[in-house]
Amino acid sequence: MGTGNPREQVEELDYKGLAFSYRMVECEAPVTEPFVVLSGAYQDKFSYRRFDKYWQDTATIVCVDLPGSRTADPVPAEGGYDIQTEALAHLIDELGLSRVNLLGISNGFPAAYRYAQQSPSRVSRLALAGAADWPPRNRERMTQLYPVLAAGRFPEFAEGALDLLMCLDPAVTVRNREIVHRALNSRFSTVEEADLPGYLNVSHLLLQDGVVLPGGISGVPSLCLVGEHDTFATMEGARALAAEIEGALFAVIPEADHLVFLGRAAEWAETIARFFTDRPLEELDFLASLETLGRPAADRGSSSISLEGSLHV
Repeated sequence: MGTGNPREQVEELDYKGLAFSYRMVECEAPVTEPFVVLSGAYQDKFSYRRFDKYWQDTATIVCVDLPGSRTADPVPAEGGYDIQTEALAHLIDELGLSRVNLLGISNGFPAAYRYAQQSPSRVSRLALAGAADWPPRNRERMTQLYPVLAAGRFPEFAEGALDLLMCLDPAVTVRNREIVHRALNSRFSTVEEADLPGYLNVSHLLLQDGVVLPGGISGVPSLCLVGEHDTFATMEGARALAAEIEGALFAVIPEADHLVFLGRAAEWAETIARFFTDRPLEELDFLASLETLGRPAADRGSSSISLEGSLHV
């Protein structure tokens, strides 16, 4: 798969017999630690090529397809996010990266969160985009979609998935909604049989419990970034997640939903790049909100997050 980017390399790894892979674009003169990117459900390591132009002259980019993602081996019926976190640690060690800027997008967030929680000394900065604890109502809707997908009723699956992932309320302004909807509807409606196992792997992972572990995160500068009209990982859910991370920033991009990285790609990429290079986010006039929500570690309880309204891709 050609890219026209001579700096790109694609490699495979193995963790406990599970095959997974990564795409790396090396930066010749990086100004910060590598960006390690964990993409959302139904995406893969190539989905974020569009952001190479924003990030490749700032840092080396490593986009990872962890076990359980659409193009990697499936994870066990239980403990899938644990396996993903262990595989992420294996990759960071294999690449010899002493510290990284870690970006977890939608369903890529649990492994990013857990790794930062367990190995804070290895994470220079953590960004969680479209991330929140999975609420019961979204897991219920995903449970209903799973047999539709398994039966190969792809147009029906596309309709349900986009209703879950996008804000389709015509009274709400979401930038580029029609373009994004048209592109994803075409993609989800025409899943090839050879790709179906990968889609089922991801859907199965989304149904697993224990997305967020108790205890929060300490010692890692963190950002929780969300679209104003995200109906999948809502602002309320993202706020609750940020509140469990010591000193975390909470930022909102307006006129955007869960797919903000598609609808407002330039603004989303700039926010991530600024955070990972310690440039002030206050200078970004397009942000609708920017707050410090994370509590000091001493104030954080040991119980897990309890939410009644948010999920993720």
